[in-house]
Formats: sequence, structure tokens, C-alpha cells
Amino acid sequence: MGQGLSQYARRFLSNRAELERSLDCPVLVWETPTSRAADPALPTLTGTAQSRPAGGDAMVLEVRKVVGAANPFVFGVTVGRVDTNDIVIDDGSVSRFHAYLQNDAKAGKWVVVDAESKNGSWVAGRKIAPQERAQVGDSMRLRFGFVEVTFLEPKTFLARLAKAVGAAK
Repeated sequence: MGQGLSQYARRFLSNRAELERSLDCPVLVWETPTSRAADPALPTLTGTAQSRPAGGDAMVLEVRKVVGAANPFVFGVTVGRVDTNDIVIDDGSVSRFHAYLQNDAKAGKWVVVDAESKNGSWVAGRKIAPQERAQVGDSMRLRFGFVEVTFLEPKTFLARLAKAVGAAK
């Protein structure tokens, strides 16, 4: 589950140094188009975890393995619709187990692999074949089914937060 961008902004304002220390992985930022953000049929959640962007607030999904989760897949950070994934994207166009992200430590790059999903995965506007390893770079747009997200490295995400709250670098 993710957290709203506004929650990260509050953390940034209350203790920037702690957020910078704790954010040791890239994030996916899922922004709902304005027309969908106002849709009253979309559920909104209270508390810290969300399953989809709510009320126009982008959702931030950290790209990390969930410790203690019932996810037997050890080769990467899983993305899918059901809560056994490391990154849960609550949208009907996303397969139960849609794709996974891997950190290629040798090359210092991340890759995404489509897990033979029904509605496909895209990297920077290009559809990738099932099981294809596609390199992902900072600020790249990814798409899982019909859901678009932006892949941000920690420094880029923190800079975005600083700009959003009007803080000096």
C-alpha cells in the first residue's frame, strides 16, 4: 500500500533529515487524472495506507520488498492488484501479479519485467514483451495496464517534495 504525497510532504516539513535518511529506495508516483480524482465512486481511505490516489492527492509507492509479506517471489519487487504484492495497484486493468522490478546492482540500474500480464506493461511509452527486461531510469513513465506511474530516484523525489512545499534545497 502507498501513502499520499501530502503525507510525505508533512513528513518532509516536520523532519526533513529523517525522511532523507529513511528513503533509501526509488518510488512510483501514481497521479489520478483530474476527471477520475473527483469520481465519488472511488474509495478513499483514512489513516496512512491507501490503495489508490484519493481526492487529487498523488499516491507514493516505495519500490521495496515488504518484510514479512506472504509473497514467495524473491527475484524482485512485485507489482500487482492483490495485497500479496510488494506494490499494490488497486485497478482492474492491473493483473493480480502484473510485473516486477529488479535492481541490477552491477549496472546501478533498475529494470522492469512484465509477468505475462493481461493488459501489458510499458516503459517510456513502449510496450514491453512478457518476460522482457526493460531498463528503467529516473523520472521515466511506466504503465501497468491502464495505470501510469512515474519512477523517481530518492533524490529526485525529495527535490519534488521540496519544490511542492516551497522549501529551499
